[in-house]
Amino acid sequence: MEWNSQHQLEWLSMEKYRYFGVLQRIALCYFCSALLIYYLKDKGAVITSIFLLLFYWLICYIANPNDPYSLEGWFGTALDIKLFGASHLYHGEGKAFDPEDIWSAPAAISQTVFGYITGKYIIQRLAERKS
Repeated sequence: MEWNSQHQLEWLSMEKYRYFGVLQRIALCYFCSALLIYYLKDKGAVITSIFLLLFYWLICYIANPNDPYSLEGWFGTALDIKLFGASHLYHGEGKAFDPEDIWSAPAAISQTVFGYITGKYIIQRLAERKS
């Protein structure tokens, strides 16, 4: 749903629907991180996350070595436009791109695992201080 010019809610047409968003991204990151931590334990999850992050950086660099992290140079923007169409992407900067798309998920999953490990470390240190 979205607000129309008369400030009334109306159904969003499927031609403008964004597939990826912040909540979908959070769910994906938590789900994948939970699987990594559950099955690979902490050490395995960290090692896998490091490889995911290095793989992501490598793909970004190979796709455009001149400017891999710019809005125009990032490989995910071109793939998103080809696969989903510009009308289904975010247009907040005047260009079609999606900051929460699937192509940047490996880096986000890695950050979620690192956040879990950091939180666990802090909790352990606080527990040691109390005892």
